[in-house]
Parts: sequence; structure tokens; C-alpha cells
Amino acid sequence: MKKLAMTIITLFILFPSALNAQLFLGQYEDEAPLMTWNLLGPATGSITGMGNVRFTNTTDCSAVLTNPALISKLPKLTLTFNSSIQSAELNKYGFINTGLLHSEENSPITIYALDFIGISYNFGSWGIAVSMAELENYSRPTAKYESYYQDNLNRSIEYSQKGNLSNLNLSFSKRFSSWISAGIGINFVKGSLERNWEDKSFMPDITIADYKHHDIDGYYINGGLIFNISQDIMLATIFRSPYTRKADSKSHLRNFTPAGNTDISIEISHKSSFKQPLVLGAGLNYRISNPISFALDVSFFNWENYKVDYFGEELKRDFKNTVIINAGIKYVSSLKIFNRLLIIPGWAGFSYDPQPMKKPSSKYHYITTGLGIRGKHFFLDLGFMFGFETGSGNNLKTKKTTMTLGFRF
Repeated sequence: MKKLAMTIITLFILFPSALNAQLFLGQYEDEAPLMTWNLLGPATGSITGMGNVRFTNTTDCSAVLTNPALISKLPKLTLTFNSSIQSAELNKYGFINTGLLHSEENSPITIYALDFIGISYNFGSWGIAVSMAELENYSRPTAKYESYYQDNLNRSIEYSQKGNLSNLNLSFSKRFSSWISAGIGINFVKGSLERNWEDKSFMPDITIADYKHHDIDGYYINGGLIFNISQDIMLATIFRSPYTRKADSKSHLRNFTPAGNTDISIEISHKSSFKQPLVLGAGLNYRISNPISFALDVSFFNWENYKVDYFGEELKRDFKNTVIINAGIKYVSSLKIFNRLLIIPGWAGFSYDPQPMKKPSSKYHYITTGLGIRGKHFFLDLGFMFGFETGSGNNLKTKKTTMTLGFRF
């Protein structure tokens, strides 16, 4: 981390309640996902390129994470593999710019992930799908500060955090008629969150360390309906049930001074919990002409009911409900190579993504684009997203590249 200035406040290490008050950040609380709080699962190439529209997007079987009714719109057998590279900038997180370490610049981080693999199968009026996905990532840029006295290392401070949340989804769909289908999914989540902080002085030799680890699990239900109003208009509604992520949490605080024969160690094990919000959404897909279609999603996240029990203490999360808007357009062309017809879809879109914390009133704005290629039994999609944040005054930026490979039979 560049241009770090240091203020050592040992009291915060020894008294976690004071530390928690210091760390009310909103944008990047310890349990906050990277980039945005408003997540429904990884976006594949076509979803990313089309403004993150997904409630009526039927390109691949990642649809089960938001609207399992869309299984009925897929071919008989569909395989989907997705990978992504996402970059984000952070300003206030952990102990950075919250009183202990200070940075004059935003801190960047880049994450590479194989974040979705799934298979769907249709038989008669029924459909079934199984998938695994990375729902959230909790990594932070590693921060390290070193000070020297007469060319000798005098003090070092290092902060790191990592973790993710994975999802196993089993979904079913039922086509009741040519104009209505329904779907429901059962989701099991499992993950971990690990944070480590160490302050080491060499003259005299003193080490103060704070380590916390959470093993997370939970389950929820999601579902949706699609209505084929006509050949050109499709409507959709979706929900994700509220649920509680439970965590086996461990904390280890240590003050070690070899010269003074001092080794103070405090270890705590406790059950923590993170109550997740109800999500409701509606979508529209309208085919303007044969090669051009428009899609719109509106999502509601009930963040006012979000609660965190952290080692037996309820942490303050002054959150408000959020409404997310995603919109995109698709243009389909074709290309013939070696007597084989290839379908070439292109996408563009935008997304408005307000964050749940009341202060600061932070919002992300995304511009997206993408391109795909479709053969008889395969498809390859690339999606690109560029975003910037307003409201916090930190001028945060983000970007994401997504690649999806799929097979259809």
C-alpha cells in the first residue's frame, strides 16, 4: 500500500467493543462482499454484457440462481461454465483509513475465479438443474506498513482478509402452459471469512496480534414465474427468501513481549450470525424487431432487516432498503464460416446499484457490453462491465470481465 501513515492505538486491540465502534464503515464492513452488497450470484457473459439483466435472460443455466422457471426456456440439455476477473478499489476497510493506518490513495484488488458450473435438463413439461457457484468474495487488499530507525526496521504492521461464500443449488421448473412456467430452487451456502492483523515492534520486541475466523453455512429458497404474454413480450417475477447465515466464530488476541516474559492470550469461540434480506424482483423482455430486443430488471432488497450478531454482540448496521435497476439491449446477427452458420449476439446495458448504508449515500453506476458466438451445440460469451461509485467522496471504480463456455444438446 502506497504512502501509509501510522497511528498506533493498542487499546482497540485489547477491547473489541471499542474496535467495533471504530469500524462502522458501511461500504466495506468485514462481512461485506467485494464491489457491492446487492448480489444474487455470479453473472455470466450474456448477463454481464446486457446490464446484469437476468430475470428473463435464458442464455445459460446460471438462470437458476435467480429465476429457475427459465429452465423451461433452455434446450433439453445445457452445460455452463463461467469464469471472471473482477477488479475493485477500496478506501475504508478493516483498519485502513479508520484510525490505525491511513492511505492517501484507494487500494486496488483483482480477483480471478471459476465462479459457476451447472447443468440443466428438460423432460416433458418438467426441468431440473444442479449448479455450484461462488456467491460472494470477502477478500481485501493486503496492507503493510514498515518504519525504520537508522536504517533498521523499527516497526511493521500488516493487515489481511480473505474468504468467500459458495452455493450448491438444486432447482426444478414446471411449464403449465405455453404462456406460464414456474420454478423453485433450494440453495445451500458454505464459506469462510478470515481476518488477520499484526503489529510488531522491534525496539523493544513487542507483538500484538488479532486473528478472527468464521466458518459460515446456511440455506435459502428462491423461485420465479415467467409469463409469455406474446411472441415478443415476456414478464417475470422472482423472490429469494430471507435467511440467516450461521457461523462458528473464533477470535485470538495476543500480546507477546519476550523481554518482559509477557504472553497475554485471549481466545474466544462463539456462534455468530448474519441475517440476510428478502429479495423481490420483476423483469421484462421485449423483442423490438427480429434482431433487436430490450430487457429490464427491477430488484428490491429488504436491507432494513439486516442484522449481525458478532461473537454475541449485535453490531450496528444502519441500513436502508435498496431498489436496483438493470437494463440492456441485444442485437443478433449471423455469420457463415466453412458452410456453418454461426449466430453472433451483441449486448449493451447499464445498471444503477445503490448501496444499503444510510451514510454515506453510496451508489454504483455500471456501463456494460459484450459479444457472443453460437454454434449448433456450443456457445461462447464475453461480457465487460465498467463501474464507478458516487456519494462517498472516495471516487471508487470497478470493472469486470466474464467468459462463459456452454454446450447445448
